[in-house]
Amino acid sequence: MKAKKKIILQIGKNLCSLALVLIMMICILPQMTVKADNVGTTEEKLEEDWGAMSSAAGKMNMTNTTTKAQVMKVITAAAKNGTKAEWKSFRKVDATYESKGGVTAYLNLSLDGKTRELYINEVIPTLGNNRPEKGIAVSEDEWNILRLTNIERAKEGKKLLTMPAALQKATAVRAKENVNNTQPAHTRPNGTSYKTAVPSSFKNTGLGENMYKCTKKVTAQLAMRGWMNSASHKANILRENYQYLGVGTYETEAVQIFASSSKKIKSYTTSTGKTTFADEEAMAGEYLICTDQAGVKSYLPLDTNYMKKVKGGYTINLNATKTVKIKIKNASSTSSYTDVDAADAKAVAWVVKNKIMEPTSKNEFYSKAICTKGDVFNALYKANGSPTPKALNHFPDVKSTDSYYKAALWAVDKGLIEYGIFEGKYAYQRGYALYYVWQSIGAPKASQKSTFTDYKDWVFYADAVAWAESKGIIKDNGDHKFRPDDAVTRVELAKFIYYAYK
Repeated sequence: MKAKKKIILQIGKNLCSLALVLIMMICILPQMTVKADNVGTTEEKLEEDWGAMSSAAGKMNMTNTTTKAQVMKVITAAAKNGTKAEWKSFRKVDATYESKGGVTAYLNLSLDGKTRELYINEVIPTLGNNRPEKGIAVSEDEWNILRLTNIERAKEGKKLLTMPAALQKATAVRAKENVNNTQPAHTRPNGTSYKTAVPSSFKNTGLGENMYKCTKKVTAQLAMRGWMNSASHKANILRENYQYLGVGTYETEAVQIFASSSKKIKSYTTSTGKTTFADEEAMAGEYLICTDQAGVKSYLPLDTNYMKKVKGGYTINLNATKTVKIKIKNASSTSSYTDVDAADAKAVAWVVKNKIMEPTSKNEFYSKAICTKGDVFNALYKANGSPTPKALNHFPDVKSTDSYYKAALWAVDKGLIEYGIFEGKYAYQRGYALYYVWQSIGAPKASQKSTFTDYKDWVFYADAVAWAESKGIIKDNGDHKFRPDDAVTRVELAKFIYYAYK
């Protein structure tokens, strides 16, 4: 009986202990669950950072002055869980007055052994889109024609033209009335001269007119190509004594009216009200406002393609009583870049100064980046003065919006390449790049035979390599390998062009 009672008591004690354990587990379990919810998995943390880092990149205001380091700083600051980022590739194409630019990059994100790739593709807006909204009516194409006209004048050393409201009103009328006009050229539908469209209040000492008719909607590029390929229209564009220009476009019609004046520009400012800018890109987003001795206001895009770089900024060649100068606080230096070796500094400085190639920032040239075929021919095109190409586009893979569009057509004009597949977006080999640099300057003879042995003497680039070696452009480091199939880098291309064209 006593043994039975002991067994019953022991069972009771065990049940009490079990109950106590269950109560403790019930109390602790919610805390454990909450803690687990707060921790999250590594994949979840990485996913959270990936989203935040991608969003941060998308919110960046990408410009021509945006650097690789700036992008990385913004991206890494967005990571909340300690995710690390490493570049896989980074490419920046600067915007111009004719085309958008962009930043395209891949990064490898990693956290506690887990990885994920982040892709960035952001647009840099076209330069010079800002144009007057008050006091003058001008469309994007009309503004662009003014800019392109002045580029042509600057090439010939002529004074630049500015745009007054009176001529804009006149060309707007002329462009519309020319659509169905059956009168002779430069005659209005009522039989009077085009000059009667210019308000009598606009005093001038001479007028000229260019007309252009197209089979489709007119653009700045179409009109300028037509005019520059016509001797008489080109003569108007380059006439020395003109000071003002009005531009009108309507449907298939484009009109330019030029005017000379005895009154010089006496004062100027910009659309910001100031003539000093932090950098070139800030300047490119604004325009010049001029006032002549008769009080006539006129306007001009601020484009470095027709401005002269001087110490502390740029000067503009206008018919003015004093030098027109725009100051730049942080004038970009072409003398030193952190990623350029001392031996290559002179070549890089030269191609940057001559606007053949551009740095990625004030401190970086992006020297080891691989060049595409489009990059190579763009550099050659600019080294040759960026002439207006005459060839028609028969490349199936080249569009008018491609950054190398004109360069490809120029190469056909020059006889460097023939039509076919251009493949401008693909990495270009050293052998090909050197060969076309050599061809573009007339294929000069080498003064000695090459010491490189990793290609056959009969390959098409053999003479180009021998010439480059004899000139000291490339050197044999002892292994006798030129490595013609390696992709050409930006610093190599800069050296090829510098020694060929300096």
